[in-house]
Amino acid sequence: MLKNVNRDALESLVIRVPVILFSFLYSIFIIRMLGPEGNGLYAFMMAGVSLSIVAAGFDAKRSTLFHLAKSQFESRKVLGFAIKVHIASIVFVLLVLVFAYLFRTRFTYLLIPEEYFTIFYMVFFFLSFVFQHLTALCQTILQSIKAFRSINKFLLISNLIQVVLFGLGYLYVETRQDSISFLTGFSLILIAQAVTFMLSFYYTIKKYQGGLAFDANDVKKPFLEYARLGYVNQIGHFLNKRLDVWFVEIFSGLTNLGLYALASQLTNFLLLAAAPIEEVLKPYLITLDRKQGNVMFLRYFKLILYFILFLAFILYWVAPWIVTVLFGEEFIGAISALRILCLGVVLVNVKRVLLNYNRSYNDLNYNIWAQWFGVLCTIIFGLLLIPKFGIIGAAWTSVIAYGSAAIILATIFLIKQQISIWKLFIPTSSEIADFKT
Repeated sequence: MLKNVNRDALESLVIRVPVILFSFLYSIFIIRMLGPEGNGLYAFMMAGVSLSIVAAGFDAKRSTLFHLAKSQFESRKVLGFAIKVHIASIVFVLLVLVFAYLFRTRFTYLLIPEEYFTIFYMVFFFLSFVFQHLTALCQTILQSIKAFRSINKFLLISNLIQVVLFGLGYLYVETRQDSISFLTGFSLILIAQAVTFMLSFYYTIKKYQGGLAFDANDVKKPFLEYARLGYVNQIGHFLNKRLDVWFVEIFSGLTNLGLYALASQLTNFLLLAAAPIEEVLKPYLITLDRKQGNVMFLRYFKLILYFILFLAFILYWVAPWIVTVLFGEEFIGAISALRILCLGVVLVNVKRVLLNYNRSYNDLNYNIWAQWFGVLCTIIFGLLLIPKFGIIGAAWTSVIAYGSAAIILATIFLIKQQISIWKLFIPTSSEIADFKT
């Protein structure tokens, strides 16, 4: 088992290097095309799309992964019920957008800023939601059947396509010495999301052989029960990670949000670097008992932690060069926030790995407490710091929120599993030898 995990994790890490480079490259093109205000608008709307996926999706993705990997029920029934949940969420979001357009209130503009609340951006929002929601389902199916090579191929090709697409857009801006309109920029983003979904769908139908059945009454109760606890947890996770977006927009405006979004986007690349190991680990943990799972988890927890620490240290020191050279002098205000978030990304990664451990063993109540305490910290410190210190206050708010949730989860893990703090954080000689091998 450990040999298989090592193989899949190593293959995923190797293939993700060009994936991350492609992702980083097309992000440069997008941000330089849109500028600070456009990037702020993009970050705001993507936060709204993510909120819709979390709120309307009822955490179906994680429940699908858990029940497909667990093999307690027929995969065709699990997938059939998951698709019904996804269709219901798509209809629900469409109705919400129509209602928001017809009966506008101050809550309407939580999804799309008031000055951009037009038919075009409503259509963009809805289609972006559909493409991202269904792409995530396809990736979940591939992950549950451990088709990691297909996932890696899909990510490599889709990111390469986006490099070409957004590269052409950036080339247009540079050669014409003219800024691209937001409508054109967001249309390119939507095309890229559509292509990404079609690729994920292609690999899913190619690899998944379990069939499909919509008559799945025996799956309904356990599926929704797992999703119910996961839903509360995911709402907390989302607010813990994204609530500062709305705070920055309200207190500092879209342009400053564009600067803060750049800092956040750059640290998110470090999470992408560690994601392959986490994606490989989770379906294996689900199939192991607690004793075996703890041995494997401790080994990979330390690998992920020190990997992220190393990357965060590098990003901290090269932050001024990356921001000014790759994104332009107009984004220089993002440097200080980026350096603060280098600490935050280490803490959020610790939190994320522990969250996935609890999901693997259906200990979702612990996740809920930790996530919502982080939300409370985000609200309190966001309202205290962001109005006065702007994006610097937002960055420190994120560090406090991530750190508090990570401490709670780590404490629960150490107490419940009767493991010393040294065993959690300090690698043994055998683990170091295994990583080298």
